[in-house]
Amino acid sequence: MKHIICIYLAVCAAVGAAEPQIVLFKLDDVSRVYSNYERVADFAIKEGIKINFGVFGSALEKDDVLVAWAGKLKKTGSFEFWNHSYGGFGHSKENDGTGYETQFKAINRSQELSLQHLGEAFIGFGPHDGGTDADTWKILNDRPEIKLVWFCKPPAGITAKAFVVERRINMEYPTTKMNKAKFIEDYEKSGKSLEYIALQGHPNAWNDDMFQQFKDVALFLKQKGCRFMTMSEFLATRTKK
Repeated sequence: MKHIICIYLAVCAAVGAAEPQIVLFKLDDVSRVYSNYERVADFAIKEGIKINFGVFGSALEKDDVLVAWAGKLKKTGSFEFWNHSYGGFGHSKENDGTGYETQFKAINRSQELSLQHLGEAFIGFGPHDGGTDADTWKILNDRPEIKLVWFCKPPAGITAKAFVVERRINMEYPTTKMNKAKFIEDYEKSGKSLEYIALQGHPNAWNDDMFQQFKDVALFLKQKGCRFMTMSEFLATRTKK
């Protein structure tokens, strides 16, 4: 009888020790303080959800309103901003095949602007409109403050010093188009057993219906007991492991 009780208690302890699934919202293309980004932030604050916004370095160069908005959100601890390349729209594949010097200037300038305007250099990087190449990763590996890279792995022969976040499930099908039904179907099939999921979104492309679908996805995951994290919080869990 004692043996059975011990087994039962061990199973209960194991179940109780299970950690909630981590959700990283990766929301791209911040170039100005558009209303769609504001309503995402308002919703996140209301529901206690954390967001990671990708911002173009060139926007920080010239937009005091954006700088003030980003700084205000950053102080809440519920929002984090990351380097989504410098040039922004119209700079296709900025970090793929453009050469070391071009990428060095773009990545480093964005890092400098973040330090200048947001109080610290970006700790995350995700390329806009394209992939990365060997030059990109040489630069990233020489920036020790960049500790996380979204959705792209280094080429053969280069080891990433940053943690590479994998794309395992989507909420936009296709890109820029929220699809709650497809997300929930895929989540129930293959997503709910994952330790973490990183969900990419493009708020400025969402109409009212797609914004509602984003809210529904976030509330669905909240109801599941998921834990929403900023990049810094997520990296802290990697350090513990």
